[in-house]
Amino acid sequence: MHVKQILGVVLVAGLAFGAGRMGLSAESSARAQPGEAAGVDPGAPGEHHKVLEKFNGNWEGVFTIHVPGVGEMESKGTVEREWILDGRFLVEEVRAEMGPGQEFVGYGVFGYNNAEGRYETFWIDNQNTAMVRDNGKYNADTGSMTFRGKTRNMMGQMVTTRGELDLSNPNRHVYRGYETGADGVERLAFEGVMERVE
Repeated sequence: MHVKQILGVVLVAGLAFGAGRMGLSAESSARAQPGEAAGVDPGAPGEHHKVLEKFNGNWEGVFTIHVPGVGEMESKGTVEREWILDGRFLVEEVRAEMGPGQEFVGYGVFGYNNAEGRYETFWIDNQNTAMVRDNGKYNADTGSMTFRGKTRNMMGQMVTTRGELDLSNPNRHVYRGYETGADGVERLAFEGVMERVE
């Protein structure tokens, strides 16, 4: 299996750094309950958007891809993030090594949907024609975010993805992406450790 294809698919599925397909719990995808959003302007950034400030800035890191029957593949990469639209959305550009003369490039958008009461992500990259969308939830007690979604793996099969992003250290984020196929078995597909550079 080509390393380029593997890296592209896994990053699309799990890279929430961009760090992030970055690939939530069932509660993450639930809609806001009646009264939860009372008094909240659905069109304005609020308290939940401040959590996304943890992502902001420039990062460098190492990504490890776990492929059954193949083993682990490691790649270095960078992530640059900044706010757009008056603090409503955080956009990112992700770049990773893929071998001589080859580079993975992806773009993501993070936001918090006030009306639905959930974090949302959107992802595209140069290894796929799919537009990937995930939903997420932040746990203030653990300082972590959980993302869930669905995508096609390198074999073209639909898989459910789950991503766990540890934000407890403001200068070092650890992401683990998992996927569950038709056999119902969840496996670790991706790990990323990102260090803030500015």
